[in-house]
Amino acid sequence: MQSLIGMDQPAVERRLGLPDEIERNGLQTFLRYRSSDSWWLGRADQNNAPLGFKGRANFNCLTTLAFTDGKLTAYFRTGIGCH
Repeated sequence: MQSLIGMDQPAVERRLGLPDEIERNGLQTFLRYRSSDSWWLGRADQNNAPLGFKGRANFNCLTTLAFTDGKLTAYFRTGIGCH
């Protein structure tokens, strides 16, 4: 994400795709991208024998890009699925 700092909004959208949300407050524009990842989980005992437990864990990420005067000036990521 750091390499995008200083790019204009159209260039960032070409790189990342269309955002899920756009917010404007008169001074800044915020683009929000939501993503998620799922992992299948299984349990094993100390001998690595399966215990039969299986499930899926979901990890969400929200990336917010802040534009000032048409240029990307900052980004924020929240969620345990951000990488």
